Amino acid sequence: MEKKIRPNMKSVLRKVKQSNLRFLATAVILIVDSQLLAYVILNLEWSWMP
Repeated sequence: MEKKIRPNMKSVLRKVKQSNLRFLATAVILIVDSQLLAYVILNLEWSWMP
């Protein structure tokens, strides 16, 4: 029984890890993008001010 279950669990864990990594990557990219956008907008506002 254990020999049959373990490979399945490993593949399931691998899939879960991959999806989690993908989700984390997208979340980090979204957060970084929003931070960069805010930073750029703030800098543009400051640079436009006389």
